[in-house]
Amino acid sequence: MFDKSNMGFGGLRRIVDAEMKDVHATGVTNTKAEKKAVTDEEENYLIYNRYFELSRSMRDNLLFFNIDEPTGEEKEDTTEIILALLEDKLEIPNARNKDKEDVLRNTKKLRGTRIGVQDQFPEEIERERKKLYPIMKEARQAGKHVRLACDKLYIDRHLYRPINS
Repeated sequence: MFDKSNMGFGGLRRIVDAEMKDVHATGVTNTKAEKKAVTDEEENYLIYNRYFELSRSMRDNLLFFNIDEPTGEEKEDTTEIILALLEDKLEIPNARNKDKEDVLRNTKKLRGTRIGVQDQFPEEIERERKKLYPIMKEARQAGKHVRLACDKLYIDRHLYRPINS
């Protein structure tokens, strides 16, 4: 009937609600259909809760890109590599006790390097952000003030809205 994998909770919820209205509008009760609708609604609720918990668990995470991996016999301890980066390149003393905002405030010190740092987002939001990157780059090259907040793009402090949406 529909592909649940590409649809967010809101879309699934609207479909279930529409089907429930159709069932009630006919005046005929079909316990099998009602049970299926309740089961689908419960499943949607569980999917939403899993998505919500995943989003919450990602809230405080940062992703680091293009960090040189240890060579030879050096031991790979990711935590120590990240802490060394924060203390050496970002000049954050006692980096182990700093929060995400402290790190993000200092990422401008990484300009001119290949190293990147960004918030971690759920896959659905990452897909939306990916669509906005080319527009963001173009606006930045045009000298405009650009900010990407979650899955919203602001150009010169105005929310960007694609023409076709």
